[in-house]
Amino acid sequence: CDDENLNALLPMCWRTLQMCTHETFMDCPYYEQLMYAGDSRLEALVNMTGSSDDRMVRKMLMLFASSQTTSGFLQSRYPCRVTQIIPPFSLLWIGALHDFAMMRRDKGFVKSLMGCAQKIIAAFENRINGNGLLEFAQGWNFMDWTPSWSTGGNVMGTPPGAEYGVSPVLNLLYVYALKLMSELSRYTGYSEMADYYLRRGKTIAEITAGKYFDAKAGLIAEDTAGGNFCEHSQCLAILSGLLPPETDAMLRKNLFSGKVKMAECTIYFSHYYFEVCRLTGNAGAFFNRLELWSDNVDLGLKTLMERPDPSRSDCHAWSSHPWYHTVATLGGIRPAEMGFASVEISPMPGHLRHLTVQMIHPGGMISAEYRIDNNTLYAVITLPEGLSGTFRFAGATAALHSGCNEIKINTNRGLQ
Repeated sequence: CDDENLNALLPMCWRTLQMCTHETFMDCPYYEQLMYAGDSRLEALVNMTGSSDDRMVRKMLMLFASSQTTSGFLQSRYPCRVTQIIPPFSLLWIGALHDFAMMRRDKGFVKSLMGCAQKIIAAFENRINGNGLLEFAQGWNFMDWTPSWSTGGNVMGTPPGAEYGVSPVLNLLYVYALKLMSELSRYTGYSEMADYYLRRGKTIAEITAGKYFDAKAGLIAEDTAGGNFCEHSQCLAILSGLLPPETDAMLRKNLFSGKVKMAECTIYFSHYYFEVCRLTGNAGAFFNRLELWSDNVDLGLKTLMERPDPSRSDCHAWSSHPWYHTVATLGGIRPAEMGFASVEISPMPGHLRHLTVQMIHPGGMISAEYRIDNNTLYAVITLPEGLSGTFRFAGATAALHSGCNEIKINTNRGLQ
């Protein structure tokens, strides 16, 4: 692309994934040298975007399934001689299974892991309190290395209320996972379970919003007193799509307004922030948040840090997700349905005037080249044999067919 900072960052993303891929994915090649579920979801997305070899992704999904404890939670890192439970990571493993189901064509493999996913949901249901919300007193409920979550008596990286009480962040992560479980269940033939998971997600979303939505700020608060907010809750609520429409609209507006001080997502959880940038078409917020990675380039590193300085690890593969987002968010290439049976391409180039991206597809390679000149987008989209889809940009829509598609869209006049 024509952004040299992004051009410098992308090889570092891929190099970091390489350095953290051994007999398993690893969080980092120097410290733990362990495969963590939260990290692995992002590593798998980068892997599947840039390589047709998905054996490590399959191995990751199977190994974590084999780590499932009698409680129903997965071990947070596996294989490992010391058992550790990070309950949110079990939900993010469901997210990784959903990603695989969307980007690859192997329904049998996905179905073979649905029993594990169902037990995870049951484990969380067992923690629902009398008010209908998750209440926790087990494991390390890590969510992100947000600085304010590692001070004042909080367990490191844990949002308020998540260790011994009710956390809106954790509840909304559960709502998001229930939405993904509903889609996975419908795909694998469990239609009644799909309906159940969707109902549970809507119920918990409504209860959470009813208790924690701050009408003055137009945001989900982190406690019932109000005045304490984080980006994480807003992102998860929006991504779930299960909050009441009027509440969802306010979150989309106020997340990016800058009017309310919020605890911000750091490098790891910014994947979910970027996902919301895509949903809302907010390229400016995307590129502003990408500045978290600028130190990596400025310092002359060859791989990416775990978090902004002071950082313990200078090679941490959860930091590689800008590779995925360059292709799937800026380039806009996404599966439109399970098994990548069709594609939707909705670019969000922002300030870029030129961008060329490619994404691996089970049938071959999807490539997209964009050039923007005088408010006109020129796009050349190439799809593998047998794949069709839809192109969307600036309110205009065009059908895509296998082979070469040439598209011209004037942002003032629509498709030409």
